[in-house]
Amino acid sequence: MIKTFEVLKGIQNDVVLDGTVYLDETYFTKVRSKLVTKDGKKLRGISRNKIGVGVACNETKSIFIVTGTSKPSRKSTKETYSQDIARGSVLVHDDEHSHSILIEELELESIVYPTKRKQKNYQIKTILYIRSIIFIYY
Repeated sequence: MIKTFEVLKGIQNDVVLDGTVYLDETYFTKVRSKLVTKDGKKLRGISRNKIGVGVACNETKSIFIVTGTSKPSRKSTKETYSQDIARGSVLVHDDEHSHSILIEELELESIVYPTKRKQKNYQIKTILYIRSIIFIYY
């Protein structure tokens, strides 16, 4: 899977998303041979055993970026997305704390969507669709 994202990295280098930008991260478990254990048990949650993939899109373009192997920080989020989102855009996101650096530095308008599954918010359909494409192939 990482090889696929390395190919995309070169193709996506010049993509800049503007207008309404949908942003989210998803995590995949590393292959069994690369898993880290503690006291013989797998690590839980977002840990070194997960590979983060950031997904961002607007109405016409999308990007997929490997974000690392831990919960995103403000620093890693800035390094990952700041060149790919146009200043002054509208950012639709899940209120992940690390997204705040993008909102501040790129002067983005922030729209937070609810993360509880019972709540309905149809603005996020686009990003969920893009994320589902990844899961179809992996």
